[in-house]
Amino acid sequence: VSGLESVDFKGSVRFFGEYAFRSCENLKQFTIPANCTLGNGIFFNSLLETVTVNDNVNFGKSSFEFCKNLKSVTFQGRINAITERMFFGCRGLSSITIPNSVTSIGDSAFYGCGSLKTVYIPNSVTSIGNSAFVFSGLTSVTIPNSVTKLGVSAFEQSGLMSITVPGSVKDIGELAFGWCGALTSAKLCEGVKTVGNWAFYDCDNLEKVILPASLYSIGVEVFGNCGGLKVIECNSMTPPAVHFDAFTNSDITETSICVPYGSVDAYRNADVWKNFKNIGTYPAGIHIINGKDFTVNSGSKVKLTAGLTPHDAVPAIVWTSSNESTASVVDGTVTVHAPGEVIITATTGNGVFKDSCKITVKPGNI
Repeated sequence: VSGLESVDFKGSVRFFGEYAFRSCENLKQFTIPANCTLGNGIFFNSLLETVTVNDNVNFGKSSFEFCKNLKSVTFQGRINAITERMFFGCRGLSSITIPNSVTSIGDSAFYGCGSLKTVYIPNSVTSIGNSAFVFSGLTSVTIPNSVTKLGVSAFEQSGLMSITVPGSVKDIGELAFGWCGALTSAKLCEGVKTVGNWAFYDCDNLEKVILPASLYSIGVEVFGNCGGLKVIECNSMTPPAVHFDAFTNSDITETSICVPYGSVDAYRNADVWKNFKNIGTYPAGIHIINGKDFTVNSGSKVKLTAGLTPHDAVPAIVWTSSNESTASVVDGTVTVHAPGEVIITATTGNGVFKDSCKITVKPGNI
């Protein structure tokens, strides 16, 4: 049926056999009738572009595998699941809304969907399978609180920039976010207990991680090769058990560990955690010591200093300028470029507290 261009169903169809429309090069659009069951690989390697799925359809495995031209799938009712390898290699698919009848996303369901930027996962989904979104183009995703299983390599080598794992996921699978090069922040919510081996391996742009009080185990090389890691917030009074090489090839001398008040000594004496040089409590406040208002001349430099409360808070401070063309700031040193007014802000590493001062720049000497 490689020359098939269109299909018109005059009567009711309840079943399509395996690979029924395999490699149909001229079939561009298809409407799947309601109340039917599809065999495995029904559209395998076809050149479909748009698909409409009516109510109560049961999909087999690999339904659209290698449909490289598939751009749009519209679900108009219930389906049984996002099945194993359902959209494997659909490199033209850019977005999809999963119906709220779906309870599972199968293994490798969106593997290799390089153009997939957004996916809506409803709160009916309880399981995200192994390799579900490997090599996908996802830049963001919301994992609902209904999900209890996050499989091995679930989002490995995807384009995610940040991720929040809900507490309903007790155990994060191995390599779940490995090699996510664009990932800059990760938050594990209260309820997560273990982080599997290599879960964030080689996320070289990962800067900030928040770990819950419920966490008690961090596996092999979970943060291996995470050279950009700046801040880890640990919410447990008792340091979680950490595999001895959890931070292999990550420059922990540059990483600040924020812990609850009263637990600093526990972390400083715990295996692996004691190797971090900068362990302190969460900041409770910040203030710029130099003052609130400065007048300077163009071309000059001003060194600002910020103090944290309490005194043993981790000194992770982020400096920003409201107008880089007037003045820029790096580690508290303000370089003045042009006349005008600028607000310089110091923010604690966890983003909770901040303080600012105003700098007025005059041309020439004051």
